[in-house]
Amino acid sequence: MGLRQCVLGLLVLVVSDHVYCAKPKARGFQPRMLGSQLREPWKAVQSPYGVQSPRPQLAPLAPNLAASSIQSKEELLGPVRELTWKFPEVPAEPEQPDINFELQQPRPSDSVAVQCWENGVHVEVKQDFFGTGQLVEPSLLTLGGCGVVDVDAAARVLVFQSALQECGSELVATEEELVYIFTLDYRPAALQSTPIVRSSGATIGLECHYPRRQNVSSNDLEPAWIPYVSTKVAEDILVFSLKIMTDEWTFERPSNVFFLGDVLNIQASVKQYNHVPLRVFVDNCVATAGTDVSSAPMYYFIENHGCLTDAKYTGSMSSFLPRVQDDKLQFQLEAFRFQQENSGAIYITCLLKATAASSSQIDEDHKSCSFRGNGWVSSDGSDPMMVQTLESLSGCVRHVCSFEESVSFDAIRSLPSCILRVLKDTFQHCKDSEVMYSGRLSLVGDLLQGLFKEAYSLQKGLMELLDKINLEDTASEEEVSDIVTVIHSLLDICSVISRLDIALHANTWKFIIKQSVKYQSLVEDRLHHTDIAFLLCEDLYTSVQNCLELAQQIQQAGLQEVVHCPEYKLFQKATKMCRFFANTLVHYTKEFKPFLAKSCCRFHQLFLQIHSKFPPSVFAQSVPSALSEELRVAVLVPMDAMLTQLLSFQPFAESVLDPEHKCNTELCLPQCLLLVNVLGKLSSQPEEALQLWSDGSQFSEETPRWSVFEAVLQSFRQCMLERAVPVLLPGVMLRGQAQGRVSLHQHVCVHLCACVAVLPAQHFPPLERSLLAAVLQADTQTAVLATDVWCFLARYGTAELCFHHVLLIAHLIKSCPGEGYQLFHLALLLRRLLFLMTPKHQVEFVERFPPAQEENLCVWCHILLRCLSVEARMQVEEEVLAGASVVLQEWQNSGYGMGHIPRLNRILGCVLMLMGGSNLQAEFVVSSVKIISQLWSRISSYQVQVHPPLQCTVKLLLSISAFLIKSVEPHVIVQAVSCLSGLTLQKCPDDLLLAALEFLASMGKVFISADNQCQVLPRISGLFNGLLTHPSWLILHHVLEAFGLFAEITNHEEVISTTLTSEEIKTKVLNFLSKTVSYQESEEARLERLKEWRRIIEKHCEQMESENSSPVDTPLTEEPCPKRARQETKVEEEYERYLQTAESALKALQAIVGPDHSPSPPQWVSTRLQVLQTLITQINTTTVEQP
Repeated sequence: MGLRQCVLGLLVLVVSDHVYCAKPKARGFQPRMLGSQLREPWKAVQSPYGVQSPRPQLAPLAPNLAASSIQSKEELLGPVRELTWKFPEVPAEPEQPDINFELQQPRPSDSVAVQCWENGVHVEVKQDFFGTGQLVEPSLLTLGGCGVVDVDAAARVLVFQSALQECGSELVATEEELVYIFTLDYRPAALQSTPIVRSSGATIGLECHYPRRQNVSSNDLEPAWIPYVSTKVAEDILVFSLKIMTDEWTFERPSNVFFLGDVLNIQASVKQYNHVPLRVFVDNCVATAGTDVSSAPMYYFIENHGCLTDAKYTGSMSSFLPRVQDDKLQFQLEAFRFQQENSGAIYITCLLKATAASSSQIDEDHKSCSFRGNGWVSSDGSDPMMVQTLESLSGCVRHVCSFEESVSFDAIRSLPSCILRVLKDTFQHCKDSEVMYSGRLSLVGDLLQGLFKEAYSLQKGLMELLDKINLEDTASEEEVSDIVTVIHSLLDICSVISRLDIALHANTWKFIIKQSVKYQSLVEDRLHHTDIAFLLCEDLYTSVQNCLELAQQIQQAGLQEVVHCPEYKLFQKATKMCRFFANTLVHYTKEFKPFLAKSCCRFHQLFLQIHSKFPPSVFAQSVPSALSEELRVAVLVPMDAMLTQLLSFQPFAESVLDPEHKCNTELCLPQCLLLVNVLGKLSSQPEEALQLWSDGSQFSEETPRWSVFEAVLQSFRQCMLERAVPVLLPGVMLRGQAQGRVSLHQHVCVHLCACVAVLPAQHFPPLERSLLAAVLQADTQTAVLATDVWCFLARYGTAELCFHHVLLIAHLIKSCPGEGYQLFHLALLLRRLLFLMTPKHQVEFVERFPPAQEENLCVWCHILLRCLSVEARMQVEEEVLAGASVVLQEWQNSGYGMGHIPRLNRILGCVLMLMGGSNLQAEFVVSSVKIISQLWSRISSYQVQVHPPLQCTVKLLLSISAFLIKSVEPHVIVQAVSCLSGLTLQKCPDDLLLAALEFLASMGKVFISADNQCQVLPRISGLFNGLLTHPSWLILHHVLEAFGLFAEITNHEEVISTTLTSEEIKTKVLNFLSKTVSYQESEEARLERLKEWRRIIEKHCEQMESENSSPVDTPLTEEPCPKRARQETKVEEEYERYLQTAESALKALQAIVGPDHSPSPPQWVSTRLQVLQTLITQINTTTVEQP
């Protein structure tokens, strides 16, 4: 039967706006009758049709229709006789019911993020700019004329950075703010060689504020021509239609308005009525901006007799859907607009063909194909043909396998490559079927299942065939190249089938590894080892994630009998795959380790990723412990064997010990545990491996790497979150029994010490350097860990080694420029090492650093006296107290000048050190009390408040007084308490507050006489009352401890009642004493809080280290503060000293002449007081009269 064809048209209106959506008015459309005169050629019928879009406007398409492609008129050449039959009436079209259709409005896409910095702006823009899935070209986006500075390919984010005054910024000043305004511009370009775009231009305003102080009518056009009655028969009636359908393809779409990013569902059909069954094809389609199909611009999106080329030209998802009826053909087209057209109207004109369905064949003139991936896919049922092709190839493979004699590879050289290409495309087709067939997958499900089974069978037969073939070592170059190609082709198939079938995936990997090892000597230098290792790592990690997801589902389901549930069987299968991939990776690493240098970074990352999925990681998913342990055994045991294999491999060591390697927060603990695991394995490794890990990089030509000791300590420092939680790990075995759960600190310390115990002496220098570096860094917990290991090293080594270390630390303390974290950490190490010295070496240490020499006082003020032997202790006590007396006398002789205060503080620090000794001799106690009594009489609270050196003096005096409180005279206690009450404690340094609390707590040990109670007890109450409202929670905790200790042992209970004056303070104290928790924090909230604290502490440590590393004489970059503390002159100091002495004497006299005092004072006291009053009046008068 002859071909029937018709030209139909649609009008599409595409409007886009990403800030707001403008709805053009719908333009009415009525089908136009073609020329009524029979002798005129048929004209193309076009139907207006509109699209509204939130993206750039798109343009129509128009084909050049050749005259031969249009149905022509027919003429009667002979005489005509009158017809006796009537032309059959065309059946009436059923009326379409009203459907509930709502045009979806575009939603703004959240694709721009802005960070306003102190001197610049940082802008991140998603490449999916409009939120439609279409990625914009980076060159089309500018920030005020400035281009992209960086592209995050993984996240598909474009980064812009600019100074505040650059990139066309505009400054606007208001009363409250300075506002810098930037513009982000997007100007789309035509897609490749086409005149269309699928996005609109957009301009987004960005501001940084800084405080100062068309309508579519898709009505289908049906041919309105009437054939010449003398030659037309009933079965020749053909009615073509081209409609835009709803998303469900059930009805014609009521609205013809689309937004950019929407998809047009277009259905071409032919109504055959009395005709034999027909199959319809879309020969070509063109979009134009007007009704003229030959007008410009035009865009052909279907051409070459049915090839939908839009996806090929523009990368869109436009495609034909699988044909479900011969008389209908459906395709989807992404909305677009013409770049230079603003109307949004698009006219689509298509040429439709119809052929007999029974005889139609898919050929070059009759097809419907879509561009997918890198090739064309037919919508006309190509799957059965593929199944037949696979069956033919399977028959060929079975025939070859049936040969009894061995088959040479050269005889079947072309067969494997051909089959593997077909298999890859087939599996890829099955993998993409859900996207490719959209909502019609159920219609082709059986065909796809048969296709996959046949491909599965074919691959299995091919692998059996290749397994029978053996290549000799003398194989030709072509044969070796062919077997390498086979392995790489199967590797490509593995990447496709990883989520299709578990058994096929595992069998393919088995064959790849088997063939690689079988022909190792031939192919090892030709295989893509990096790709093989990478895919194995990815498959293992993906399998572990799948297992954990199944375990979570089991936990969420709350199943009681886990072992018998179907989900558990799935979990077991997934665990089996994890074990398979882990063992396969171990086997491949063992066989091809020399070729895996480039894969070591991925191996390292895999170790960290997998360990982060298991406890004790705080980021591990919550799953049943039994399932977690089952998976742990399946995965971590092979991974441990792999680690042992890689220890002697230098690229792996360089990756693990890389100083530039920065772990994410969730990988810090896995990195630490990996290094600890390495420490435990080093003792069984050869000397080369031990040197590789222990010594670090030795020469500048080497790749930089830490020693394993430094790496362990650095990784421990990064585990701030895990230390704070804290995480618990299995302890070491003791006498065959597990020690139980231990902290991360203890876990790392034990393994470090165990490694030190078996470490050869030649590797001690890098160990000592690592320990010293850890002591000198800012994190105190890491310094304590290094101190613990150092003490073990000192005890494990010789006494001379310990003495050498003590001398080294003492010299370092003397070289410290001032107070700071380094001095604190070194002092802690020195105190602990002194306990480990022999008495002989302790005496020698005192001789080398005699306390009598003032430059050594900075060392002795940090030492615990009780760590020394009796002989050394006696010598230190004598020299320190003698030196204190000398310094105090010299200060008195100098008129108590402020310049001597630092020197005085150094000797007071040593006196405080003496207080830490046990059984302090009586004469030393008397001497110490005398020293502090003299000093308290010279202290003025006003001067303490403004002079930091005096604050340090008071801090030391308070601590010494707390030790000697029972030996201190009452008037000295009155002076100390009076000084404290005169200070504004809220403004004092924290260390002074802590010393004050230590002194106040010790006051509970003494009974205040009635003469002094009025001067002491109210002030103690006032001090405690003020400190109990301190804003710092840490200081407040110490205040509560001190108050609780005072209240427990004091005889003056009235202080307690006068302190607890408010309900708030009383509640604080009672809750603390009863250990009542007023706020219960959830585990999730606590973890989030600790994460935030981790960032704060890290920033603080980095800031301290940067300040410590800067030179002392760094010039100031900012203007000095204009307000300076007033310096007291010598004359003013004398006035202050004499007035304070007089005030103290008068207060003491007042205490003994009060009305309650008995006996009454003698008569001459009144006379002397009058004389003093006259003297005070004269002094006051003289002071006022001075100019």
